[in-house]
Amino acid sequence: MVGGFVRGRRLGVPPGKGVRPTQDRIREALFSILGDTVEGSIVLDAFAGSGALGIEALSRGAERAVFCDEKHECVHAIRENLRKCELDGRAVVFRTRLPEGLARIREALAEPCDLVFLDPPYGAEGKERILEGLHRFALLKERARIVFEHAQKDAFACVPAGFVVEGERRYGNTLLTFLNYQPGEERETMGGKGKAKIENCVIYPGSFDPITYGHVNIVKRALKIFDRIIVAVAINTTKSGTFSVEERVGMMQEVFKGEPDVEVDSFSGLLVDYVRTRQAQAILRGIRTVTDFDYEFQMALANKSLDPNVEQVYMMTEGKYLYHSSSIIKEIVSLGGAVGEMLPPAVEKKLSEKLKV
Repeated sequence: MVGGFVRGRRLGVPPGKGVRPTQDRIREALFSILGDTVEGSIVLDAFAGSGALGIEALSRGAERAVFCDEKHECVHAIRENLRKCELDGRAVVFRTRLPEGLARIREALAEPCDLVFLDPPYGAEGKERILEGLHRFALLKERARIVFEHAQKDAFACVPAGFVVEGERRYGNTLLTFLNYQPGEERETMGGKGKAKIENCVIYPGSFDPITYGHVNIVKRALKIFDRIIVAVAINTTKSGTFSVEERVGMMQEVFKGEPDVEVDSFSGLLVDYVRTRQAQAILRGIRTVTDFDYEFQMALANKSLDPNVEQVYMMTEGKYLYHSSSIIKEIVSLGGAVGEMLPPAVEKKLSEKLKV
């Protein structure tokens, strides 16, 4: 286990070539993306194998988990791993084939799931039928998240109605596709892959080291224009920040936890590639000064040359936030100054601790 109160425990792996546990580094990255949404959730770990994903969720605060696998040796291993981690009282384990066993699983649940892990054998067919079954048997709460782990060649040919692709993450030959359950909402498909399109979504990228009230103000004003905003921390491997990427993502999740239409994420590589991956319509940036404008103008031209279809939207910073740059704020804090009007309380506390003021 890589996190939570059973961190460091080793899980038993079922024998056989057909079992492919999620690698530790991928599991750690996955739960970093999911963040606080795991806490208190009802989880379904389908094609569970050793049960590592569901047990990781329980370790990180999930209320209850249901595990299912069609192999006897996997079911035995899951039960033994739950017992070893003292989590068997918060879990139910089924030996069943999917999607045929979904009705039986629903009967055992007091309420629908908030989070579903789908990790079928690479090359397996029928994933669309499983999504349709999750909908048909009312196994999902509205806005439930589904994480599909698969090889690149096993991407969805067409996502069933009611499911929206939030994005993808690639780790070597493994892809994680994130879907959101939005019943009753039709989504048109894009290109030849048939992925669902998120309408009126914008990416707000930046270093956010740390996030300030100026950033928060841009997001709240942008929510009047866009249905969904993804605030994305840009990973810069050539430059070390005051906070790690994980710390910045965590702080922003805390700041925006009351905003259901704001998602916090991180990305590396070209911004236009990330925009395409998340199927957003535009890039959002804030402008404080003429210097900002010159920089953003150059970046806009560069992004347009890389992808003419990506639009860019700019918002002027409100007057009271014009001097709220992260570098100035960090210098003020390092010299013992007060920045309560510039930073959200949780961010101010963490910055003071980081700079040991």
